Amino acid sequence: MKHKILAIDDDEKILRLIANTLKANNFHVETRKNIEEINICDFTGFDLILLDVMMPISGLEICRSIRSQITTPILFLTAKDFEEDLLKGIQAGADDYITKPFSNKGIDCKNSNASS
Repeated sequence: MKHKILAIDDDEKILRLIANTLKANNFHVETRKNIEEINICDFTGFDLILLDVMMPISGLEICRSIRSQITTPILFLTAKDFEEDLLKGIQAGADDYITKPFSNKGIDCKNSNASS
């Protein structure tokens, strides 16, 4: 059975890269890129959520909202790599952090571990 992953990012190129990488490694991937798609999204049924921090609406706020509904692992994708940013993400409910730019192998490995 394929693990089901939700990727949320406002950058379509990043979403395509993530989706293509994960699909090539036998994951089922759904993507959301804007607030309208996020607001109507049912977050249940996913094995993992990949969430960009810096979007028009704060990824931290989205994480808090998701975390109040479900316990699915959440990995933040972000260009912010300062320790204080990592701590804010973890405090918002994220389980781990992946900094951009990231390698295909790196994202695949973290996803495999988080969705196991």
